[in-house]
Amino acid sequence: MSSTPASSRAEKAATHVAVSGSIHPADVDELSSVDGEYAALVQRQLGMLGEDPEREGLLRTPERVAKAMRFLTAGYEMTVEDVVGSALFEEEHENMVMVRDIELYSLC
Repeated sequence: MSSTPASSRAEKAATHVAVSGSIHPADVDELSSVDGEYAALVQRQLGMLGEDPEREGLLRTPERVAKAMRFLTAGYEMTVEDVVGSALFEEEHENMVMVRDIELYSLC
């Protein structure tokens, strides 16, 4: 497991966003110590649900869940400028502005 600090991951994700305009799961492929703790929690939850976390089909599930949560919450470490760059500007009209192709994930 890697112990890449959150700020380094955020910088990596922000750089990728600035270049490509989106976050990709490959940008969050290294597990940090926090991810390890999260994976351990998921493994415990699987056991509490009556599953056998050691069975073949669930062996990597805790790590996959930790990676997915880091990807889905990566935006919390970013600023608007990281995502849209210099595309922010003042406009003096009251019409709706439509923007396409914005990646959006919701955790309700």
